[in-house]
Parts: sequence; structure tokens; C-alpha cells
Amino acid sequence: MYYHGSKVSGVHELQPNYSLHGEKFVYLTTNRAVALVYTVNAIERHYELNNLVKPKEFQPWYSYGFDKDKLPIFDEYYPNAVIETYKGKSGYIYSCEEPKESTNPTNIHCAVVTKKPIKVIKEEFIKDIYEEILKLEKQGLCKIRKYEEASKSYLNHIESYIKEDIKKYDLENDLTNNYGVFLRAKFPYLFK
Repeated sequence: MYYHGSKVSGVHELQPNYSLHGEKFVYLTTNRAVALVYTVNAIERHYELNNLVKPKEFQPWYSYGFDKDKLPIFDEYYPNAVIETYKGKSGYIYSCEEPKESTNPTNIHCAVVTKKPIKVIKEEFIKDIYEEILKLEKQGLCKIRKYEEASKSYLNHIESYIKEDIKKYDLENDLTNNYGVFLRAKFPYLFK
């Protein structure tokens, strides 16, 4: 089965959309827990929780990885990130038909993209994404790596990527970029 996570209900066919990979794609995964990740963008959630005026579009921010057995891990790059991002948020998991043509520019082992529209077979409403993550964790289908449990070397690795993005997108000087607003709130010590 192929899944797609969304904050939008009532979709009968997924249409290719702009992506960070430079083309219009439909993103799919064969792992339901991974689809849950994409129901809530942490940057948009930060804006909601802090009553900030939302821009038209948000930079994507989905912090997860996999263990050696390819089990999804919801990673906290800052304290309480999973609760803050997902608790109380609802979303939708779409079960979809298998794409006829697909590629994988993401290098995520359970993900594919297609340039063609994909029919939705079933829509599943998830009332509280955080509670669903906890349920899947109890079933052994995913893990939560708390910030406090992450190794210093792992966090340093993440911070090095964030520093690269600060430089790449000139976030030291662009105070209105939603990605920069989020990073300044969560990682103020990475800014000069």
C-alpha cells in the first residue's frame, strides 16, 4: 500500500505539486508512520502556537530518520519537538493506488515520487497525530528519539546542517523568512 500524509481532507486524486526537488511531484511512502510525519509542518505549527501571521507558503521541516532496521524515528532536534509539533493536531492519511511510473530523488528507502496524478483509495482521519504516533510506537512501528536521549555528536551533526542553511538562505540578514523565524526561535545560539 502507498500512503500520503496531508492536513487537507476530501482529496480524491493527488496532483503533482512543486517540490524542493525542482519538479512537480506526488510524494508517496509505503510506510504509514512516515506518512504521519508529513501531516504537520513544524514551521507552520510554530507560527500557529505563537500567533504569528502566516505567510502564503512555508519551508518544509520534518525531522525524522530511520534506525539500522529501517524503523522510522521521530527525531527531536530541540526539547519537546514531537509533542509541540503533533499534539492536538489532526490530519489525514491517504491510501493510494500504486504509481505506474515512479522514482526516488529523496533517497528515503520507503518513498517514491511520481509526476502523474494518483487516485486515492481511502481517506483516514487522524484526530490527534501525537496520540497516533504513541500508538504506533507501542506497536513497535516507529520510535521517538527525545532530544535528551540524542547523542552530542548527533545533535552537532544536525546543527551543522542548520548552520549551512542559515548561510545558504542568508537567514542572518533575512528576518522575515519563515524558516529563519523558526530557526531563530529554536536554535538562537546558531545565529551570530
